[in-house]
Amino acid sequence: SDGVVTDSYEETELAQIGSNSAGAAVKTMDEIYSECTTYLSMDEATNYIYLETDEDGLISLCGYVPKNCADDCFIGHRVSTFDFCGAITMSSTSVIDVNNEEYEQSLSDWNTLKADNDNCYTYTTGYTSWTGYGSSTTIKVEDGIVTQRSYESFNINNGQRNVINSYEETDVSQIGTNTEGADALTMDELYAECPQYLSVDEQMNDITFTTDENNIMTGCTYYPLGCQDDCDIGIRVSSLEFCGDTDNEISAYEESLNDWNSLNNDCYTYS
Repeated sequence: SDGVVTDSYEETELAQIGSNSAGAAVKTMDEIYSECTTYLSMDEATNYIYLETDEDGLISLCGYVPKNCADDCFIGHRVSTFDFCGAITMSSTSVIDVNNEEYEQSLSDWNTLKADNDNCYTYTTGYTSWTGYGSSTTIKVEDGIVTQRSYESFNINNGQRNVINSYEETDVSQIGTNTEGADALTMDELYAECPQYLSVDEQMNDITFTTDENNIMTGCTYYPLGCQDDCDIGIRVSSLEFCGDTDNEISAYEESLNDWNSLNNDCYTYS
């Protein structure tokens, strides 16, 4: 506690692997992907199901939380860091050299997709600190109006995601009655906010604009140079689903699995 290491070990030879009982089981990423399908197939009526990916499209969280459970309820896998041997940097998410043209193109693509899907969608925004604390807010928009908002705060300890607080605002009259969580904004409003983050002083900040495979904004942030921890300021969209989409988690899983298979060079480290 209080940042003090209370127990540790290193298994540096094959003969030692698994000789300690503490810690996560010894699994390859292939095994984690294989087990993920079990978690995604849990009953959505009785469980909250989670699938999150990193900037390369690889699994960072796959599991579920029983809706009637109060504490220490997350069951599944969480990958907090991942590196290929040789420090190869690869990405299936576009990290854009910030300029107005790229932002405007993403905004145009968003307006096209939004119109094609009757301006009806659900997105999730949030963060996870290096300390293990995090939160996520999921917002549903119908006909351009926020109609639902849900929130969770959590701690991650030894790979377990423990919910601290949560709420659901399921009626328009309830939206905004809770103070915690991200503001009840539409994607249009997030796009409108983005330019203020892209226009900060580049000499003083590291500026990032990221998009998904459809060129829709997933991140619009800046990071003051010299800042050490949890310093990025701006917009983060971890998932976006249009209304009427079916089997979204399985589709996202299959896309992530394809990304993994294309990136995998059979030599990597994860935690």
